[in-house]
Amino acid sequence: MIAVPLPKAQRGGDNLVFKFRRSQRKLRAEWRERGSQLTLLASLNQFWQSMRPRLDLVIAFVSLALSVYAIERVERIGAVVIQSADTTKRISENLTTRYIGEFPSFIPEINKVLNDGKESISIASNLPGYAMYSDHAAFLDYVSAINHRVSSGVRVKLIILSDPQQARFRERQFAKDTIEDLKDPKSSANLNFRRFLIWSGRKPEDITTMAAFRNALAVEQKNVLEHQLGGVECLTYDKPMTLFLWIADEHEAVFAVPTFPVGHEGAFLTHDQRLITELLSAFDGYSSESSSCPGKPM
Repeated sequence: MIAVPLPKAQRGGDNLVFKFRRSQRKLRAEWRERGSQLTLLASLNQFWQSMRPRLDLVIAFVSLALSVYAIERVERIGAVVIQSADTTKRISENLTTRYIGEFPSFIPEINKVLNDGKESISIASNLPGYAMYSDHAAFLDYVSAINHRVSSGVRVKLIILSDPQQARFRERQFAKDTIEDLKDPKSSANLNFRRFLIWSGRKPEDITTMAAFRNALAVEQKNVLEHQLGGVECLTYDKPMTLFLWIADEHEAVFAVPTFPVGHEGAFLTHDQRLITELLSAFDGYSSESSSCPGKPM
């Protein structure tokens, strides 16, 4: 048989049909593939939905376990810190010499030393009313401890600065303050001034200048020496003191190192016998260059 060639138009139509059918087959294959993917995603979603409550429960238990572990660790660390702090405190308390703070926070430690005195107490400080202005409550305990020892038959020897030296001390102590600062409720200097007015029975209008304020303090210090420290052997020292001393029975002592600005001396408590011997030597040095207080026994 002889093959008759088709016209070009017919051959082009056959090609279009072929391409159309091929594209249909390709689309059906893609849809089958996408259908498989959608089915897989649907299965995974269904699996996740079924497992989610269980996973939430597992996560909750894991979180609880971690929380309990963290709390236990914190408690252990806290116990270690507390134990370390207690150990440090015990070591500090057993040291023969230790730092006890800055003025006036160490006044209670001085009072303890004074109350421990059984035979003799030696005091060398700038003022008879130590901390009278800076911490009046501690000062009252200080005077009470001294008088209690005197009434118990303990010999108390007190060395203080002479009146001119005390005046210089007050000038340095309040060198940066003005009377306006003392009377200003917003000023840090106002609190002690208001307390001073209360316990001294004065009014703000009674004190109009810093000179008047320092004179009022001098009057109160003199009152302490003459009326609140009866039975104390008193000496005055007419030079600046490099150490303030409180020594009980030659076995226990507090010593403070004055620094400038005045009123910020740091203090130490000691039971070291060699150091106390040196402190007693310093006290004797003050005593050898002192004179008796006016109106007080030497």
